Amino acid sequence: MKKRILSLFLVLSMLVGMFAMIPVSAEEWDIVIENVDQWMEKLNGKSDLGSQKICVTAKELDFSGKTLSPITKFSGTFDGNGVVLKNITMSGGGDVGLFCT
Repeated sequence: MKKRILSLFLVLSMLVGMFAMIPVSAEEWDIVIENVDQWMEKLNGKSDLGSQKICVTAKELDFSGKTLSPITKFSGTFDGNGVVLKNITMSGGGDVGLFCT
């Protein structure tokens, strides 16, 4: 009997762990970025993203050969999900970042 309870507990624990790894639903985000091309199309240099909710689902984005322009006028939510951004070249001079006012 104890082995069955332990087995059931372990199976339930595994299921809970699996559900925790499921990616965030795209339905709750205004913009979902899965790759560099989507970033360039949907975010690069946008002058007013307002209060949109942005989610990056990629594990890594390599911007080799691309030049990013800052996103301005953004007061929404940005969830990068720990994505690694590599080889970023920003346009403009001085102190410029992905988000800039």
